[in-house]
Amino acid sequence: MTDKTLLPWISEAIKAVRLAGDGLIFEVREASAADNLREAKEFVNGLKELRCRFVLNHSPSGSGPATLAYLKHLPIDYLKINGSLMPGLAAKPENQEMVKLVHETARVAKIATVAECVEDAATLALLWQYGLDYAQGYYFQKPGETLTCDFSGDHA
Repeated sequence: MTDKTLLPWISEAIKAVRLAGDGLIFEVREASAADNLREAKEFVNGLKELRCRFVLNHSPSGSGPATLAYLKHLPIDYLKINGSLMPGLAAKPENQEMVKLVHETARVAKIATVAECVEDAATLALLWQYGLDYAQGYYFQKPGETLTCDFSGDHA
């Protein structure tokens, strides 16, 4: 975000391959955005001009209120809730409260939420109840060359 040549390069690359900007989503960690808030805002605004979308990756050390401050300054499309909150979510009320707080903060700002590192049905069920918009993780499919997701329920 601090490299002034990056945004023009992205613009030229998009044009060179005739790609619609809305087909690209850029992700930045909350800590990086916080350390470079002015540059992050310029970068995100530049991406918006290219019709690209932007994800802010929530930091677990940032907590809900800190994330709220960044949401007011950055025109983001998605807030990715940190995956360190997900393992064993069903048995961790404090993590459940943090997930709900971050999600509600994003919802009020009209920003879609993404839960990363979803690895079991119990976690997915809670996220569904909370109203999160998207989920990703090994529960759906481990990284691979092709999409071979099986939604039959047998994920042993």
